[in-house]
Amino acid sequence: MQAELLRLAALQQDLNELALVGAEKSSEAAGLIAEARVREEEGFTRIADARAAIAAMRIDAARRNWEAARDAFFDSLELREEETLRASADREIAAVGQELLELENVLVVQRVRELLNRAENQYNQDEYVAARDTLLQAQQTWEQTNIEPNSEIDRLLILATAALSLEEGRELSPSDPLFPVLGNYLSLAREDYNRGVLLFRQGREDEANRLFDRSIENLRNVRDVRPLNWDARILELRIVQLRDADEFENIFATRYNQALARLDQAGPLEVYSELEALAEINPDYPGLQAQLRRLEIALNLRPDPADQQRIARAQQLYNEARRLSGGSRDQVVVAVSLLEDAVGLNPGNRDVRFLLDELRIRLGGRAAVALSTTDEQQYRRAETLFQQGQVVQAFAITERLLSNPENQGYPPLVDLRRRIGLRLGI
Repeated sequence: MQAELLRLAALQQDLNELALVGAEKSSEAAGLIAEARVREEEGFTRIADARAAIAAMRIDAARRNWEAARDAFFDSLELREEETLRASADREIAAVGQELLELENVLVVQRVRELLNRAENQYNQDEYVAARDTLLQAQQTWEQTNIEPNSEIDRLLILATAALSLEEGRELSPSDPLFPVLGNYLSLAREDYNRGVLLFRQGREDEANRLFDRSIENLRNVRDVRPLNWDARILELRIVQLRDADEFENIFATRYNQALARLDQAGPLEVYSELEALAEINPDYPGLQAQLRRLEIALNLRPDPADQQRIARAQQLYNEARRLSGGSRDQVVVAVSLLEDAVGLNPGNRDVRFLLDELRIRLGGRAAVALSTTDEQQYRRAETLFQQGQVVQAFAITERLLSNPENQGYPPLVDLRRRIGLRLGI
């Protein structure tokens, strides 16, 4: 009996301890449930605030409240799984996110048009660095609400980048690692040229020619390394023009014809640089300006001019797009594609641009607004794993999420997959 009483007492103590643990866990669970409800209420409050901000067209306040609502719902579901809340949260986040995206897209389309106009003006004024920077800003702005590239931005960016590449090849920048050596060659060549000119004008041609020969040798040292260098090309031509004045017209014609004959072998960039240097000496030489224009188009330095055939085709595309613009969403998507082609054919048609912007606004942004709360949890987990260096696990999650077509337009997920790919080298 004594042994049994001791056993029962021990059991009683265990039960009392279990009761205490149960009470603690129950209290902890009640606290978590209460915290989950607070976060849930905050989520719906933030949703209401976001809608009010959208109505007032306060885009920044709307986005802050919408993102805070997403975080609140997410936290609530992390604390307490509730299917009813999950369904409501998914519905509210998607609905308000779509309203936000539509408002943001209006502002994005307007801002991108402003930036495109500015970049075009900068390009036409030969401000290529500024034009490229403006276009990159337009690209970042466009990507706020769109996942497909903007063909107008891409077209101008190709032109600006090509012009910059040519300009950088022509100029010897102080940041160039070879600037000290090549700059010294150019300086010596100019010095010999200037002294040679004075001697030549004094009738001391033998002495002048020795200096000219030495100048050309230094200039060719530059051109061996930087074949497009503008200063070297021009100075060498100036020397030839001065000391072979009687034969220079024939020399000029020969160099012009030789440059054109090398087009297939040397390529348009080399020939363009040669012809541009010749144009500096004699811009009115027959056919020279026309050849330069053709090469500028081939090198993407200038857009292909809109001839009557291209203008007419652009107008046909515009008319077809106008016809489709009053139809279904799929027809409007086709209309936008037609208008983008029309802009490429005739960039100066303002009617095309106006209708294109109008339809882009009507379509709204093409990026996905948000993930479902379930997929958002997985996305956040993948992001955490990536930051912790567990790249393979993060890669598996992103691939699974992107297998859902509805997630493929969500910019943060696409960007995470891109960063993971860079880390893995794929």
